[in-house]
Amino acid sequence: MRKTIEYLGKNVCCKKELTIFAYNQFDMQAFNTDKKKSSLALLSSDGDMSSFRYGFQNIRFRTSPKLERYTSVKEWDNGYIVVMAKYKDIGEIEDYIDLVPILQNLYIDPHVFLKPIKSVEIRYVER
Repeated sequence: MRKTIEYLGKNVCCKKELTIFAYNQFDMQAFNTDKKKSSLALLSSDGDMSSFRYGFQNIRFRTSPKLERYTSVKEWDNGYIVVMAKYKDIGEIEDYIDLVPILQNLYIDPHVFLKPIKSVEIRYVER
């Protein structure tokens, strides 16, 4: 069972839901028990929603509808992510994601949640 949490915009709507997902090969590769992987979080996007996954938690938050995909992570600083992102009509630009206010609005202690994360990678599931 994986906990999925959705955050829909700043001060707009905040909901928590528990969703059951089947474990697939992608999950097992991303979150195996080896020491290196246990400190890895994954970032992806789908439409106007972005997903930050760590362990069995998936924090989803709304992004621009013009976002096509994240291309690389330039920096991870305990909740603050600098990424390269490709947008429709704009091209690839540097973008910034601050997870701390998102986690706080979901009543998740950012210091506890973010402490074990040492790196973030972009990972998309092939469809």
